[in-house]
Parts: sequence; C-alpha cells; structure tokens
Amino acid sequence: MAGALGGLLIFFSSLIAVVIFGLLTLSYAAHGYLAIVEDTGAGSDDVRWPDESFTDFIWKPFYLAWVVAGPVVVSWFGVMAIVPQLLDGPLGMFVAVAAALWLLFPIFMLSSLSGRSGILVLHFALLARLIRHPGVLLLFYLLSGPVLAAGLALVYFGLFGSVLILPVAVPACVSLFFIHARLLGRLAWCISQGAAPKKATSKKRRKRVKTKTSDPWAVPDEELEVFEEDENAQAVADPSTHITARDPRTLPSPHALKAGPPPAPVEEEEDEWAPRKKPYALAADEASIPRSEQLAERVIAAEDVIAAAAPHVADADALPKTDTLFPPDPRFLKPPEPPPRFTLFSNVWSFPVNGSSLRPFVQLIFMGTILVIFLRLMLMTRPT
Repeated sequence: MAGALGGLLIFFSSLIAVVIFGLLTLSYAAHGYLAIVEDTGAGSDDVRWPDESFTDFIWKPFYLAWVVAGPVVVSWFGVMAIVPQLLDGPLGMFVAVAAALWLLFPIFMLSSLSGRSGILVLHFALLARLIRHPGVLLLFYLLSGPVLAAGLALVYFGLFGSVLILPVAVPACVSLFFIHARLLGRLAWCISQGAAPKKATSKKRRKRVKTKTSDPWAVPDEELEVFEEDENAQAVADPSTHITARDPRTLPSPHALKAGPPPAPVEEEEDEWAPRKKPYALAADEASIPRSEQLAERVIAAEDVIAAAAPHVADADALPKTDTLFPPDPRFLKPPEPPPRFTLFSNVWSFPVNGSSLRPFVQLIFMGTILVIFLRLMLMTRPT
C-alpha cells in the first residue's frame, strides 16, 4: 500500500513537471523553428535570433499546433474514407499521420506565413508558385523525408528505449529539427525568387469628348490685344514711365532708427514728498549708443562665451555626419547576403552548429533532455 502510494505521488509530481517544463521547452522550440524559417525565407544566411522574453513567444507552440492539426485531420479523413482497416494494424494512424506531415505540413506552414492571416492554412497563390518550381519542390521532399523519419524514430527510442541512448538521441533530434526548418526556409526563398509580376488588365479606352465652356464675365480676346498694344505704345512714347529695379536691401527699413542725436532728457524739479511718476533717464554715454548696436554687442559677447565653452575641433569634416538624431544600428545597414548557389545543400546540414545557431541549439538540447527524463519517469510510474 505504501509503495503504491509513493509511486502515485511520483507520477503526479512528474506529471506536473512535464506540464510546466514541457510548455517552456515547446515554446522555445516553436520560437526557434519560426525564426529559422522566416529569416532563411527572407534570404538571410545567418539567422538573427530575436531577444524576446518567454511571455512574447508563449503563443507560438499553439500556433504550430494549429498548423500541424491540418495534416492530421486530412490524414484521418483520408484513412477513414480509403483504407479504414489500417486502424487495426500495429502502428495504427502513425504511418498516415507521418506521411501527411511530410507532404502537407510544408504547404500549410508556408501558406500560413505568406497569407493575410496566420489562421488560414491554405494559400492558393503559394500553390501556384510551388507548381512553377517542381524541381526544387521534389528535391525538398526527397531531403526532408529522411529527416522527418529519423526524427520520429529518435523520439520513439528516446521515450521507450534504453536510457543510454538519450545522450545521442536528444542532440540528434534537435539537429534534425533545425535542419528541417532550414530546408523549409530555403524552399520559401527559392519559390519567392520566381514570382511572376501581375499582368496589367486591358481596359477599353473611352473616346474623349471635347467640351467647350464660356465665361460670361470674360473679355473678348480682340479687346485684350488692343489694350496691350495701347499700353506698349504709351510706354515707348513716355520713357519716364519706365520703372528701374532696385536692390531690396538698399531700401530703407520702416523699423530702422532715425539718425541723429537722441533727445535730451527733460529735467524736472524733484519733490521728495511726491511719488516718482517717470523712470530715471539714461546716462549720457548709454543714451548716445543706438539700441541696435547695443543688441549686436550683446550677441557677439554671447557667441564668444559659447565658443569658449565648446570643445575645440581641429577639423569639422572629421566629425560623423548623420541625417537623424539617433544614428541607425550598423548591423541593419548591411543587406543580408543571398543564399549560396546550392540552396538546399550549402550551410544546411551544418547549420545547427554554425554562427549564431550554436547557443540556441545547446539550450534546446539541455531543455529537451530534462523533458525526456520527466516523461520517462512519468511513464514508469503511471498507474496500471
């Protein structure tokens, strides 16, 4: 009785650990898969892993589950309609589901990413592009089939095989996971290169009908010509009517101060018992200086103070010139390099351990190993 109670306690504890740690692992795995597919499909040879928190990509495993549900449902209805006796076999629906994932999941995944909404898992424009690239599509299926089959086999032996196979099965399964995402991204890049431009639709040209408008207040053209001739004749006859152009800077400003000595202040007898009615007059030396010159002297003094406080720069051209207040990040100024010539082979099979993918690869191996240990513990202690 105590042994059964202890086994039940271990089972529920491992079940809670599988739920919590499984959500973390699947969220990170879905986040990595989508990042690889999107960056590779955009033409980037090196994936830029976004620095996001867990709450930002917790929805991604549910999104991938929605896309995977499409092939599963199609395979279920196909087996039930064509070969229902397959359900009585030892593998049941496993073969049909694996075949549907191999054939339909890439189409549904790319359709969801390229469509207007991620909920729609079938995009007819994408199907037209895939049909225009039969060679690339066939090569993708030939390469992704063994990858998917090996990954499913490793998952099975990792859960139900010997414990000694875990150090090999988990890294190999994560590597195949990254390689499949890389192949799918390269397929997306290949089909996007041959997108045909839309043909302009032919429209019937309508005949333009000339319209004539009349202004009742307009002056006839003949009278205008006579009026212009009279003005020209008058200007030639009287040369004093010609207007000579002047530089506007030489014209007197209406706001300029009048030249001449300022008026002398009027002195009044000061009554010590009466309040002061007028302000004190300026001194003779200050009153003799025009106000415009006083303002100019103050501006020059302020510029001297600013120049003395600013750091000295020997060459102004040596300073970096930017059009914006905040200069852009140099990492995004360089355009991404195009994929190599052999798109489905170069930097695909060694992608998990190259460049920026090594750190997520190691992290996912660690998380996957812990998840598999909890799953095996839950299966061992499950009540029978």
